Amino acid sequence: MRFRPLLLLAAISVLGAAQEVASSADIAALLDGATREVLLAAPNMRSRAVAEALREAAVVRGVNVYLLLPGAAVDERASYALGLGLAGAALRVSEAVREPFVVIDRATLVIGTLVGALDGAEAGRTVVRRDVGAVEQAVARDRAARARHA
Repeated sequence: MRFRPLLLLAAISVLGAAQEVASSADIAALLDGATREVLLAAPNMRSRAVAEALREAAVVRGVNVYLLLPGAAVDERASYALGLGLAGAALRVSEAVREPFVVIDRATLVIGTLVGALDGAEAGRTVVRRDVGAVEQAVARDRAARARHA
């Protein structure tokens, strides 16, 4: 069964109340609160603030960190992906990554351009949803949709 992140994101986007994120430092602050796991999918991994927060989560706090990035994002010189892999993050390559998002402890979702972008980049539309029930509902809907299409 193929992973379909767009179905999951579509389901999550209609659930829960959203809060705008102003900078990659805000995302790093959210990552500092991770206690169990972090899943990050993005077309690039250039944010030093986010990379440092992920490294600290994995190395210092023992958080399971999973990165899903396209091959070009792993190979580019400005990427922190390989360093995070050496620090213990599980690194997977997928060319299907389009919309950047991060899920923290299966309870907080951040969607938008700041997830892996260069520090100081334009924010675009990056939002946070902190509704555990909404994330769980979205995951359940995604599983049901994948089962129907299998």
